[in-house]
Order: sequence, then structure tokens, then C-alpha cells
Amino acid sequence: MKKLILLLFLLPFWLQAQDTRLMREDARDLMKEGRYTEAIKMYQLLTDIKADDYEAFFKMGQAYSELKQDSLALLNYSKAIDLEPENVYYIYYNRAFSYSNLGDHINAIKDLDTTIKLKSDFADAFNNRGLEREAIGDFKNALSDYTQAINNDSTNWIYYFNIGRIYEKTNQSSLAVSFLSIALTAKPDNKEALKLRGTALAKMKDFERAEKDFSTYLKLQQDDEDVLLKHGFCLILIGEKIKGCFQLELAKEYGNEKAQSLIDQFCGEE
Repeated sequence: MKKLILLLFLLPFWLQAQDTRLMREDARDLMKEGRYTEAIKMYQLLTDIKADDYEAFFKMGQAYSELKQDSLALLNYSKAIDLEPENVYYIYYNRAFSYSNLGDHINAIKDLDTTIKLKSDFADAFNNRGLEREAIGDFKNALSDYTQAINNDSTNWIYYFNIGRIYEKTNQSSLAVSFLSIALTAKPDNKEALKLRGTALAKMKDFERAEKDFSTYLKLQQDDEDVLLKHGFCLILIGEKIKGCFQLELAKEYGNEKAQSLIDQFCGEE
């Protein structure tokens, strides 16, 4: 009799557990299908049932992030952290994205500091902290973070790209070429890496290699007036005047304001 009474007492809790398990499965399916608004409603029901369900708040944060509603994402990530502040590096990592999207790079860095403290081998966290530091002009520490990302995972081309991008930005052209070349070995058709390496090579006066990078870039995107200008100028400097002037004319057509002065300088009648 006592066992029967105990079973009757526990039955509602067991049924509720079964219901919440099914609700989580449905919510996960909705997220996979990109039905984020519906998923949010499901996770909201889960938090109504269990107010300290940090995972449901985290998932709502992710859904709001996908909907580009970063303020609401931030609110839900923060609630999840309040409920489970220890050993949940991924919540701080995701909240950093929301802070970043809202332009709050300082708090994004703080969340990534915490992420790295909780998971010191997380290469993407170092990379993202580098991006945030770069956004506030702290290139030295950004480079340090990108380097640590490579130390943790030497296979990800984006880390080399980010280092190369900073070196190009700070006019350290030889180093820029070295790191961008590693990135391009993995991603030979990456337009931004081609453009940056071509620019760095041109600064080094290696116009033949720069022309090749710009030419490859323009096969991927033909209407970039900045690259058309640089490509045309490189062609002229390596003795391909007719082709170079044609590229300068295209750059002018696409709105490049510097093109006309180069046309006047290099493409007039001799």
C-alpha cells in the first residue's frame, strides 16, 4: 500500500519530466529547421515550468542571436549565467557575440576572458578576443591572441588570415604576405586574402605577383573598383600598358575617383 501511495505521488513528476523531455526535443528540432520564433516559445514554456532552467535560457539566447535580436539574446544569456555561473564557458562565449554586435567590445573582451579562463585550449575564443581587441585598436594584444589561437589549433586558416590582415593594416608587408600565403594555401579562392596579399606585394614593389593576385580576385568579383584600379596600375608598371589602361577605365566606370588622374598620367597619347 505504501508503495502504491509513493507511486501515485511520484507519477505527476514523472509525467512532467516526460513532457519537458519531449518539449526539449521539439525545441531542438525547431532550431535545426531555422524556426527560431517557435523555438523561443517552446523554451519559454520550459522556463515557465522550471524557472531555473539555465539551458533553456541559453537556447533562447541562441535563438534571439539567430534572429539578430542581440539585446534579447544578451538578456537570456545573462539569465543563464546567473543561474549557472560555473563551468559554462560556452554561455560567456556566446554572450560575447551579442556584446560585440551591440558595439560593446569591452564587455565582449571580459566575457572572452572568462571563456578562456574556463577553457584555456579554446582556439576560437582567443581568435574572437583578438577581433575585439583589434576593434578597439589594440593590435599588439590582438596579434598575441591570434598567435595563441594558432598554438591551440594550427589547422584553421582564418587565424593566419587575421594575423596577415593586421600586418597589412600596419604596413608590415613582408609578414603580411607570409601569413596571408598560409591562409591562401588552405583557401586559394578567398577574395579578401587575395586582395590584401596583392596590396602588400604592391607595397613591396613586387608588382608581378601583386598583379596575379588582383587578376585572380577579379575572376571572382569583377566590379571591385579598388582592385580594378590596383590591377590596372600594376599592369602598367610591368609593361602591360594597354591592359592596364583598360582596367583603369573600368575602375572609373565603377566610380573610382582616383582612376582619372592615373589615366591622365599613364594612358594619354604618346
